[in-house]
Amino acid sequence: MNYLKITALFLSAFMLLSASCEASKTNEEEPNEEVLPPVETERPNSPDFKPAFEGQTRVAGVKTTTPYEAIVIADGLVKPWAVTTLPDGRLAITEKGGAMRIATTTGNVSSPITGIPEVDDRRAV
Repeated sequence: MNYLKITALFLSAFMLLSASCEASKTNEEEPNEEVLPPVETERPNSPDFKPAFEGQTRVAGVKTTTPYEAIVIADGLVKPWAVTTLPDGRLAITEKGGAMRIATTTGNVSSPITGIPEVDDRRAV
């Protein structure tokens, strides 16, 4: 009798899992067959690096249907390179020449921070 209960429980779980797998298959979007031009078009950073396969270092462009909005929050930066959020909500921004600045989301930008080691940006585009 216990075998019958265990078998019934097992079959119920199997049918439930099978149904959820089928439901997730029907919700998948069709892959986009359109191939967009590569995001990066400049020469490789390292002329000695040989990619393992064609296109490895040149990812194709991506087209999205997700709505987004871009807002300029600061002017006067010289070739901004990277940005990260600080714990207090301000932004640490690096520039290709090696300068680092602190900016607020309202647009106030600090003078370049001093005391940072020199950066070799000869290959920075």
